[in-house]
Amino acid sequence: MTSLQAWLTDAAGALNIPIDEIPADLRTGLLDLLPAVRQLGGDTAPALTAYLLGLAVDRGTPPSVAINALRELAAARQQQSDDVDQVAQQPTAQVPGGDTAVPLAREPRADQPGQRSTV
Repeated sequence: MTSLQAWLTDAAGALNIPIDEIPADLRTGLLDLLPAVRQLGGDTAPALTAYLLGLAVDRGTPPSVAINALRELAAARQQQSDDVDQVAQQPTAQVPGGDTAVPLAREPRADQPGQRSTV
């Protein structure tokens, strides 16, 4: 028995919940989701997210629906984060006479499809 299995068995017992009420696919789905939650929200986010998931299930949301909703949220937040990172990595140059960095202008190349040479 792994330490995770031992912990879950003991925690379920402490809460008077039969361990077999946690389906393997639900456990796997939640465990797969939590690293992304930690990356997006910090170290305490997985615990509080798991609690929110439990509240949703208690209020009637099927566990798989709740996990999928959180998975979609995490993917959308990750995409937003990636987009911000991509903008932040654009090269910048100092504006002559100013102290504000702006993205470098990019001239279209004549060899790109749909572009005409202006020479």
